[in-house]
Amino acid sequence: MKHEPYIVGNIGKLPLFDGEGNLRAWVTLDADRLEWATQWRWHLDHGRNVVRNIGPRTVDGRDGRTKMPLHRAVLGFPAHGSPCIRFINGVTLDCRRANLEVSKQWLLRRLKANPELGRALAAVGVPAGMVA
Repeated sequence: MKHEPYIVGNIGKLPLFDGEGNLRAWVTLDADRLEWATQWRWHLDHGRNVVRNIGPRTVDGRDGRTKMPLHRAVLGFPAHGSPCIRFINGVTLDCRRANLEVSKQWLLRRLKANPELGRALAAVGVPAGMVA
């Protein structure tokens, strides 16, 4: 049986496979992010986060690449660092924007330092409820 990404209503479902091609899990995304997400190969890391490898492999053959978490990519944040992002329902396979919450302390510091940020967030459709 072949497992393909699909959309039901406004929800997208993305299959995750292991290195041998076996289905491991399904990720839930906003339907408008599904096609974007399918450009890369996502997998589960040891902490059950959905990630993809970025950057080159190390010269000695070990995989020292950085892991880009899907939930951070969905919100447009870099792979590591601030802000802290929380899964509202606690399910790391639910990467819908409505289930992702940005640290309120981080956001308040950013908004105070740069009022343009608030306008930029509103311009890209970030709902106020995403702020913890």
